[in-house]
Amino acid sequence: MATLILKPKYEFNVPVEVERVITDNIAGLSLEEVLKIRVYEGNRRRTLGELFEVSGEIASKPSDQEIIFQASSCRIRRIGEEMSAGKIIVEGDVGPLA
Repeated sequence: MATLILKPKYEFNVPVEVERVITDNIAGLSLEEVLKIRVYEGNRRRTLGELFEVSGEIASKPSDQEIIFQASSCRIRRIGEEMSAGKIIVEGDVGPLA
């Protein structure tokens, strides 16, 4: 199983919506493409790479992908929303709708 690790670059002051960061959307992409996935920090559009340090491997199929959020922020929301395969691990606190 390929593992992708996401760690916040700083403590978020507003909610960060990560519903697009799921195995279904990541599998088969390059790391460069993953860094460009759109997320919201409050009402502002950002890229995943602007908010998170991203490292690890990317699988070709969602069922072979694991995502680890090394979260220290209870403001990260919507983790794993509508994910159909693979695995997400959260190390630390996250917000509602996770």
